[in-house]
Amino acid sequence: MRFRTDPRGFLAARETPLGVYARRELLHEVAKGDKALAERLRKEIIAKQLSDGSWNHSLSATAREVDALVDLGFVNDRAVEKGALWILARQGNPQAYREDFFAPTEKDHASHNRVYTGEPIVSRASASFMHSNHALRSLLRAGYASDSQVRKKIKRLEALFGEGHIYCCGRCTQSVLQAFGVHPQLRDHDIALRGLHWLAKQQKMTGDWRSVPFYHALHSLSYYDGREVERQMVRLLPKLERTQNKDGSWGKVHVDERTIVVARILTTIGEL
Repeated sequence: MRFRTDPRGFLAARETPLGVYARRELLHEVAKGDKALAERLRKEIIAKQLSDGSWNHSLSATAREVDALVDLGFVNDRAVEKGALWILARQGNPQAYREDFFAPTEKDHASHNRVYTGEPIVSRASASFMHSNHALRSLLRAGYASDSQVRKKIKRLEALFGEGHIYCCGRCTQSVLQAFGVHPQLRDHDIALRGLHWLAKQQKMTGDWRSVPFYHALHSLSYYDGREVERQMVRLLPKLERTQNKDGSWGKVHVDERTIVVARILTTIGEL
């Protein structure tokens, strides 16, 4: 173990949806109390779900809570289905970035204009684009890959990208890589492969990337493997060693999310 603190200790102790996910999927060491913990967290999440199926009438909040239920292992829960149906009903609404995108609400722009790992989103247009892709990621994780509306959204992304390596900017493109990365049939999509190749060319010797925030790029990489991706991961290690917190985690904000993307990367390259 190259790190001063074994990150497995932090992950083993987390009583959060991502803690449950990490023990089940990364550490393969389900804790004795995880079943009861997962049920308690599930009840807390569902208690905040509104009658229309959303959380806080917000696209990003609803996607986030659907993710949390999936992390806990409740993919087939009725609450996941209700949240997914609310997201699908947002497709093509007036606030959508483009036709076939899932539309955010004013609640998103008021309080949730951040990406999964906590970095701010710089404009309303970027927020509309990126929140829609987060929603796509949640739907794919929840088992909606074959849904006709999900397929329409993917086709719209294909049309927007064309033959390009990125769409709009590096930050926006990461949200697409993150969505495609959760589904095995989309990880090899041309959009994903071109985006990962572009990201490799942006990486500096320090491990950072030009024009893409550090953890935002890590999140994208964490779903993929292959030689080009793993070269980027190995280049990250010195910075990850320097920036690890004393408790074995990473990040000053959104600590669970930042630590889990690092843990997935370390698992890919055999360092966890």
